[in-house]
Amino acid sequence: MTRTQQLPAKATFTTQRLPAEVLVDALADVTGISDEYRSRVPEPFTYYPAGTRSVDLGDATVSSSALELFGRVSRDVSLESQRNSTLTARQLLYLMNSRELEERIRKSPVLNELSKQHPNIPALCRAITLMTLSRFPTQQEIDVYREYAKTNKLSLRNLATDILWTQINSIEFLYNH
Repeated sequence: MTRTQQLPAKATFTTQRLPAEVLVDALADVTGISDEYRSRVPEPFTYYPAGTRSVDLGDATVSSSALELFGRVSRDVSLESQRNSTLTARQLLYLMNSRELEERIRKSPVLNELSKQHPNIPALCRAITLMTLSRFPTQQEIDVYREYAKTNKLSLRNLATDILWTQINSIEFLYNH
């Protein structure tokens, strides 16, 4: 009940792009399709088991084009301070135009299941937004998706694909808040 405790907090927080490992794992989580990892050195493990998370890779010899694209540093010779956490044009092009990412979203077992479980646009929009952005969509967002689906005559599954693609490309998905 002191005056000090009643003062408003003046905390400052700088937004930062998600580290490469976290971003690659987040993409795997929302699509239900994870990357495959293998080591350039054939011992002790050349191939990692399916579903291995990139944050669990301790071996610096593991190659992954997605991890390299999003700025993972080589753990054997680099310092963590050498990590590049800015969003580059190449990364944006991958997120917006990548055939690989489009294929993962199109084949997503997560989206297939959500499309079956949520038979209408508001419910589907809520489920995908909660999964991707960890919040519920605004009424305005639901209305935009509803109008988009109507204008383009989209099935729920195709709408789910477009919602997910849109949210993956949002600042809210790519950055810590």
